[in-house]
Amino acid sequence: MSDYLSFAKPQSENMVYSNLFTETEYTKDLIIPFATMHQVEVQFHFTNTLFTRYDRNQIQQCLINLYKNGIEAMKETGGGTLTIDISEKKQKILIKIQDTGIGMTRDQISHLGQPYYSTKEKGTGLGMLMVYSTINKLKGSIDIESRKGKGTTFLITIPVLEA
Repeated sequence: MSDYLSFAKPQSENMVYSNLFTETEYTKDLIIPFATMHQVEVQFHFTNTLFTRYDRNQIQQCLINLYKNGIEAMKETGGGTLTIDISEKKQKILIKIQDTGIGMTRDQISHLGQPYYSTKEKGTGLGMLMVYSTINKLKGSIDIESRKGKGTTFLITIPVLEA
């Protein structure tokens, strides 16, 4: 219900011009206790020097949703590794979030981001809807690679826009 309310209620925009370091570091630190509770090691790498304009609150919520989904995908396998890598390539910021969880089928991937579609038993699908909405606002793209039993990688590409 809280996912739905936070998605439905208009948030006051908190626009910043940054390289995402503050947001990715903050959300990583926030999710570590949850990861530890589920025997998940978090590896974090940050090499991005590019800046762009974005809503700080929306990016933080987007990252938390993706980290949480990755950790929950590893619950069933008794733990694993969540790798967070923020880098740059040709005027684009790359956010790579990789887990060693249960993975998804092509069919499951094709439905991600649709309202009320979830791969979780008690999921609402609104977390992923929010992720897609946030990245679309930034004119970005989301590519997903996944193999059943091996894990999932989300690669988010955000073009750098002028201040």
